Amino acid sequence: MTQGEEMYEEDNVRLGEIDVKVPYNEKECEEIQVTFTYDINAILVVDVKVSSTREERRLVITGKGLSLSEEQIAKYIQNIQNMKLAHHERIDYLKEWAKRLYTEGNDGVKQNVKEIVMVLEKTGEGSIRKINETLDSIEEYLKDIEKCIGGKDIFNDASTFLRLIKGGLDE
Repeated sequence: MTQGEEMYEEDNVRLGEIDVKVPYNEKECEEIQVTFTYDINAILVVDVKVSSTREERRLVITGKGLSLSEEQIAKYIQNIQNMKLAHHERIDYLKEWAKRLYTEGNDGVKQNVKEIVMVLEKTGEGSIRKINETLDSIEEYLKDIEKCIGGKDIFNDASTFLRLIKGGLDE
């Protein structure tokens, strides 16, 4: 694991190393999931998972001058996991809300709710700030649908809104 923008690895700052055995697979590509979590306290957590073997490795790197006990690091990692779970719970909540609106709505509502659910299914990875912004936008949009579901046509600008959300996810 290195930090820097130099062309050659040896010219960058070495942060640490994590060894993961990746099996040779002739039939298909081997999937490896790598997640980097970093916070303002100079703690970097690198999680690596090999999908086929379910082998998982974790590397925790702390900044210079930051001495944390194993217990403090475990607590920090648990807090991060709780934030991730909170996002998944919020996504599930918004999906269920959208499903209810789908069953109550007309064809226009149903089409727009389908698109919202597709956006929700892509949400969950990336920066916490970006996820929150996306979920906040979707929640506001679902509130608008809820208010107007009594038959008013509120979808004149819906496609523009959805393009904005989808475009924001790709940034």
